[in-house]
Amino acid sequence: MAGRAASTRRPGAGPGGGGLLGVSAGNDSDWADNAGGFQGVGNVASSVMNSGYVGGKDVVAFYYYANYSGGYGCLKPGELYVDDLTRDHFTDGHSMNDNILSHQWVTESACAAGSFIS
Repeated sequence: MAGRAASTRRPGAGPGGGGLLGVSAGNDSDWADNAGGFQGVGNVASSVMNSGYVGGKDVVAFYYYANYSGGYGCLKPGELYVDDLTRDHFTDGHSMNDNILSHQWVTESACAAGSFIS
C-alpha cells in the first residue's frame, strides 16, 4: 500500500450533492458494498485522487467492475488528481465518470500504454 486513494462527487451531482466518497490506504474490491474505504458509493465518482508515496505499488488502477475486473484507468502519484472524469475512459472504452466500482494499488508496469488518466 503506497498511500491513499480518494474520490469525490462533483458538486450538485445526484442525491446529496458533492462530497467525499471515501479514502483508502489499501485496495477496495467493491465500492458498492459495506466494507473498505468506499462503502455504498459505486458508480458515483466524478473525480479521483492519488496521494500515495512514490515507489513500488504507487499507481492506483480504477476499474469498471467490482473485483478489479473489466476496463481500468491508472492514475500515477505525480498526477495527484483528476478533477473531471468525463474526459477519461476505461481501457474497454466506457466513460470513467460515474462508473468506478473498485480500485487497487499496482506498479506502473501493470498499466497498459494508453491506460493512464489525467
